[in-house]
Amino acid sequence: MSTARDRYLRALDRVDDVVAGIRPAQWGLATPCPDWDVRELLGHLADGQAQVTAMLRGAPPRPGTAGPADPDPAAAWRRARQEVAAALAAVTDDAVLRTPLGELPLPALLDTAVIEPLLHGWDLATAVGGATDLDPETAEVTLRGVRALGEQLAQTGMYAAALPTDEGSTAQERLLALTGRRPVGP
Repeated sequence: MSTARDRYLRALDRVDDVVAGIRPAQWGLATPCPDWDVRELLGHLADGQAQVTAMLRGAPPRPGTAGPADPDPAAAWRRARQEVAAALAAVTDDAVLRTPLGELPLPALLDTAVIEPLLHGWDLATAVGGATDLDPETAEVTLRGVRALGEQLAQTGMYAAALPTDEGSTAQERLLALTGRRPVGP
């Protein structure tokens, strides 16, 4: 099994791949996140990476930003991606960091924070017709964390209610369903 750091970086790489394929006409497309189009969702992802960067650097947790998305969302994503990668490279695997959930070891922080680039990367890919496959290992680890939270995710208002899945569903299908997303058909 890979480390939380590896899984987190793979999720960021996947978002990079999706962003690289977004065409100018697609920025206004609807996403599976009802309040955000492609531009706004990528802005949310970039802001989330700025929040993770702050925690990795020992800065107090910062609130998310609201307001219009950056006029060049792809560039904003690349900047945020570079900053979080640099901050992550400067932190040891045994670091304990301040987070909104209290002090957490780096692996716990990353295994919690990965839900954003993992699921929103899928949301972006779904919106623009890109590949919607999730890293199987990261999906499995994230699924365990989401299951442990139970109904708490839906109660935040940031996730839709869980959807049912079949007995033979993959980790990706179960994770998507638990976060209120309908898997994309073949």
